Amino acid sequence: MYTLILILLVSFIVSFITVPLIKRLAPVVGAMDVPQSSLQIHTRPIPRLGGLAIFFGFMAAVLAAILFGNPISAEAIGLMLPLLVAATAMLLLGTIDDIRGLQPYHRFAVQIPVAILLILFGIKVNIPSLLPLGVALTVFYVIGSCNSMNLLDGVDGLAAGVTAIASLAFGIVFLIQGQTLGLILSIALLGSTLGFLRHNFAPASIFMGDSGSLFLGFMLAVLAILYLRTVNDMMTFLVPIAILGVPVFDTACTLIRRSINHQPLMPGDRGHCYDKLMAGGLTTKQSVFVVYGMGIVFAITGILFTEIGVGPALILLTCEMTVLVFMILKFDMLSLKQRRQHKVVGKLSVDVSK
Repeated sequence: MYTLILILLVSFIVSFITVPLIKRLAPVVGAMDVPQSSLQIHTRPIPRLGGLAIFFGFMAAVLAAILFGNPISAEAIGLMLPLLVAATAMLLLGTIDDIRGLQPYHRFAVQIPVAILLILFGIKVNIPSLLPLGVALTVFYVIGSCNSMNLLDGVDGLAAGVTAIASLAFGIVFLIQGQTLGLILSIALLGSTLGFLRHNFAPASIFMGDSGSLFLGFMLAVLAILYLRTVNDMMTFLVPIAILGVPVFDTACTLIRRSINHQPLMPGDRGHCYDKLMAGGLTTKQSVFVVYGMGIVFAITGILFTEIGVGPALILLTCEMTVLVFMILKFDMLSLKQRRQHKVVGKLSVDVSK
């Protein structure tokens, strides 16, 4: 317990106090989100290198756990090193994107090798009877999670809050599972996102940028893969999918909406689930809290999946799918209708690059 408290405090404090420094750095290196489009509702340039603060908080907490926490096994440290190298590569990719801008294929050119690096060090979905499937799922988790979180990072505080909820849920299931490495990474991610969220919640004074969304997406993928290193049954697969339910839901709606309306899959738009909630009359903060609520429900579902059988799980999934279908229909989430113009109260802001 001492180690977990240490990790949480260090990650939160370092992330929180680093943000003001990042705010000063961003305009120097040209990492500012300047309103230039009708899709943007913030009226002033906002720094978008917040992912660096999250990363520094996370890394400081992991280092503190190794140096001052309870002894960590040699196996866990051996897995941690390639994980941290891969996470750093993903952060650098996002940082370059924040400063200079990159095309989608540039991201894939880094994400795929990073996923392969994990596999080479044994960090992969392990299905003994179907090894190629396990490898494919590992690559899919890395690419899918990184880009799903990138899509979700479109409103103040949303991606950071959803990540914090998912990290806490992963921490609980790792605690149940008795997996030290996953627990350390989960709590470090929880604290660093909460420290950043204080500056990022509406009205945001800083965006996490692609440096943040790609790093968070990668780490959530890592947590899912660590949980799936030993796949026992179908319920094992459902746990990380449920915990990551919000980015999975938003990405699925985005892909379906763009496909059925014959729109390109890559360019950003303002038709995500949070945009549709605002189009339905909710304020920015209300929309964020609704998505937070969805994240909490998904997180609890994932935790319950570790304890219940297939029958109760199917009943629970049916109930949740019914609610999601209702939301899709009520808020017209599969149409091309854009978010209506509404009065902006305060300095609310969104990141339009998603």
